[in-house]
Amino acid sequence: MIDQIVEYIRQYRDTYSREAIDSRLLAAGYSSEQVSAAWAQLASEDANQPSQGYIPTPPNRTGWGDESYTPPKKERVANRPIFWASLVGLIVLSYALPALLLYLSGLSSYNQGLSTTLGWLALASFGALQIASIIGGLLALNRNRPLGLGLLYGVLMTVVVLPFTALFILLGICLTGLVTV
Repeated sequence: MIDQIVEYIRQYRDTYSREAIDSRLLAAGYSSEQVSAAWAQLASEDANQPSQGYIPTPPNRTGWGDESYTPPKKERVANRPIFWASLVGLIVLSYALPALLLYLSGLSSYNQGLSTTLGWLALASFGALQIASIIGGLLALNRNRPLGLGLLYGVLMTVVVLPFTALFILLGICLTGLVTV
């Protein structure tokens, strides 16, 4: 008799509340002692079975399940001196080396061949430095993240941000000159 009640409870306990199941069983003629015994039997069966969905937690050394665990604070990349050294160094080198070569080509204006060679060398040095910085930055990201990001941001600043900023400043100056005339 109790087994029938246990089966009924097992069938409907995920759908209805305990009170609704109890009232239905009591209305069907079962005694409250029988219903309580069926619930107790079902509870003991559930306690003996491993819980589904149980996720074991690893030891506390990883911090799982440990309320006092605080993850290590990560230092920001921008707080590292190597980031700023590589960023600023790349920007300065990217503009200074071609500028020096172009200056030397201007000094050698009496020799047209040397002047042209130095001009092309200035352009090639700029491009080679940017490509080397992209490759070096990508390779350094896993080993030395601040260095890698400094190189990559340096390329971005050198090739995109600073030239467009200078272009817009120059455009603003020209437009201001047109408006005042």
